[in-house]
Amino acid sequence: MDTIFLKFDSPANYNERGDYLKRNIMDIEQKIKDIVEAPSASVIQKVDGLLELDRDVLDLGRGAPKEAMILSKKYSRKIYRAISKIDKQTGKLLLDHLDG
Repeated sequence: MDTIFLKFDSPANYNERGDYLKRNIMDIEQKIKDIVEAPSASVIQKVDGLLELDRDVLDLGRGAPKEAMILSKKYSRKIYRAISKIDKQTGKLLLDHLDG
């Protein structure tokens, strides 16, 4: 089974992560849309692709600025809402435990 792998460059310096996320808002939102609307991908492949994107967004490391952490949580919420459109049970579980 093929998985949708998403790659986007991340800065080596985590202090730049907030600015990096701000610059790539449209890019992240477009990737979410592309994954959700992928015609030949199964539900599992779409959810996997979105979770991989979430992993990349949350890859902050120690010492990340608070602004970057807030932005990454915002993007995670958008990703989880997209997952809930595809798979309601998984999306609800992720959204319920986002702050927990």
